[in-house]
Amino acid sequence: MMKKLPNTKLLFLAIALIATVSFNAQNLVYDFDTNTQGWTAGVATGPWASAFAGNPSGELEMTYPADSKNAVMYAPDENGAAVGEIDADTYSYFKIIFSNESTEIDLLRIRTGQDDGAGGFTWSNAHEEDITTDAPGTYTTKTFQISHANYNGDVKFQVIFRNKANGALTDGSRVLIDQITLSDNTLSTNNVASKIVHVFLSNNTLSVPTPAKYQIMSITGAVVAQGEGSKSIPVSGLASGLYIYKTAEGFAKFVK
Repeated sequence: MMKKLPNTKLLFLAIALIATVSFNAQNLVYDFDTNTQGWTAGVATGPWASAFAGNPSGELEMTYPADSKNAVMYAPDENGAAVGEIDADTYSYFKIIFSNESTEIDLLRIRTGQDDGAGGFTWSNAHEEDITTDAPGTYTTKTFQISHANYNGDVKFQVIFRNKANGALTDGSRVLIDQITLSDNTLSTNNVASKIVHVFLSNNTLSVPTPAKYQIMSITGAVVAQGEGSKSIPVSGLASGLYIYKTAEGFAKFVK
């Protein structure tokens, strides 16, 4: 006779079914749903100045003063320490989802620092990507492998939005960061986001945040319902149990 799995194991199985990378992949995922998740902004003034506005609610808002040339954010230690270090040998794949509302920012830079053995760090521009201005409410996804010669061992890790011509950022705008992922495995721009979305079940109707193409899956991975374009999804035909609601935006669990 098969044993019934405890709820915690059922939930783990359900989430594993919609994982965006292989089961054995190691990922650092920052979704900024309720806080900065350890990321810190730059100094108050000068060429490395930036600030985080308010408390994140699904995205991190980064602003910058008129004398800044680098809207910079510092990664936390992978083990939780503030402005710590990332294991570059493990986490070589990078993905960021953001909305650049600035007309002056046109470059995304990953800057890393290696301990120089003398109490300081040797900094390298480990990767650069051209970016453009995003219309309000639209987001860009950048996915790449960091393969710089100095990206190895434990490194300080910065994400920088700047002007290619090294000009000051004077437009008083902002960058919204929806999600950052570091992984030991290839990351796809087409994968389902690992971000958790919020749904509400009442009177056999599942209320979701935005109309989107969706699937509802059982804990065995079977697709039991699908559709698109509605914020209210009838689920009266589903048997009692644990389900996963899945879209390109992310996923949510619910119990009927």
